Amino acid sequence: MLLTISTTRFPATDLGYLLHKHLDKVQTFSTSGGRAHVFYPEATDNLTTASLLPDLDPIDLVRKLPNAEYNALHGMDDCPMRHNDHRFEWSRAEFATWTNRVAGQNQYTMTITGVGEPDYTVGASSQMAAFQK
Repeated sequence: MLLTISTTRFPATDLGYLLHKHLDKVQTFSTSGGRAHVFYPEATDNLTTASLLPDLDPIDLVRKLPNAEYNALHGMDDCPMRHNDHRFEWSRAEFATWTNRVAGQNQYTMTITGVGEPDYTVGASSQMAAFQK
């Protein structure tokens, strides 16, 4: 992931001053989850871009996803998604398969819990996995 911020407000090089960083150097910082690199691919009076490149190895990670089985409680058996902004919804079995694979590949321990009041037949409306190194 690369995060950038740019300014064209004259003098644009003031961005480096505001961020307390030297425009001609790549600077690396240690964080609790890895390292972060700050650099300026462009630094002129008319345009300055600051870039942040995180190099992370997360210790704790949480992933939450809607439980597709819960949709039946709302009469939505034929609807692919509970909300139109959802990209996907998985059953509890699909979520468990994915989280177990990810945990195994990355040497995480993992716990799955429900989010919301659970129904005794289909579980909670959302499901969450907490991964830990």
